[in-house]
Amino acid sequence: MVPRDLKQLTDAEVRGWGQQIALTLYFYEYFDLEVSLLFGETSIASLNATAVELGLKRHPAMQSLFNAAARQLGEFDLLATENSGRAVKFALRLQLETFSFCGEPVVEVGFCGSARLISREVLSPAVFSYGEPNADSRYSDALIETFSLGGTSITHNMSRISLFLDISRLEMPPFCQFRFFRVSSEHEMDHEAVELFGLEKLWVHGTGLTINICSMSTGISV
Repeated sequence: MVPRDLKQLTDAEVRGWGQQIALTLYFYEYFDLEVSLLFGETSIASLNATAVELGLKRHPAMQSLFNAAARQLGEFDLLATENSGRAVKFALRLQLETFSFCGEPVVEVGFCGSARLISREVLSPAVFSYGEPNADSRYSDALIETFSLGGTSITHNMSRISLFLDISRLEMPPFCQFRFFRVSSEHEMDHEAVELFGLEKLWVHGTGLTINICSMSTGISV
């Protein structure tokens, strides 16, 4: 790391050090969620509603439902400025393999609700320059920008950058799903590598989900 006397810093060096890359995280925030499970008519008598409700909250199928909802939400272009903060409704029906409760297969799943896209700017409190002590820091062998999000950092090698995104300590509100991120700079950059750490944060959790158990005779309406 190159130590520098703050009295000797040039304006060009300050511009090169501070906030060279901006990092923004984007999430889907879900609410008014409703899941409808469709069973065969002969299956209803074998079901325990409490067991189904508890089992669904821990079932991997829930992640499949949120992922499917996110794909549908992607059609609304919520990143556009005119759609900022806009809440939209979604509704879908899926057939999932090997999806069952109390030994009874789920014929079809309905999932509906509302969601909005929210964002979070991640600040960079420090930039470290590595190279020859007397060299201009703008042309250092390496420049590492750290962020206030776990071990998140961006390594600069001239116009090439590598991102290590650590979301393992990210605090997720209920029914909030991390979907993507954006890095931006005043100058054009080539992305050499991206590494995501903390995959467990991709799972969606929350309470207050409405669950309906339906039979083939009543069907699902979404």
